[in-house]
Amino acid sequence: MVNKPERADIDLTALDRLASAIIIQAVEDYRKAIRGEYATMDTMDPAKRKRECERFFLSGHFASLTNLSGAALIRQLREELTA
Repeated sequence: MVNKPERADIDLTALDRLASAIIIQAVEDYRKAIRGEYATMDTMDPAKRKRECERFFLSGHFASLTNLSGAALIRQLREELTA
């Protein structure tokens, strides 16, 4: 008989995937905002979208999703996009 994973293990894995997806989407939004790509595909001004993403990266919500430093992530993305 195959042991089934504990319910808590399943929930944690699902929550980890959800947290990762939220962060990945925010990173993609930040990259697009810096490149100005939202100017044509979104009603939000790219500078406003950038600030919104930065607020998220520095928020308690972000900290509750990951052990990453939001400030370090912002620095890394800025370096990546200005290189």
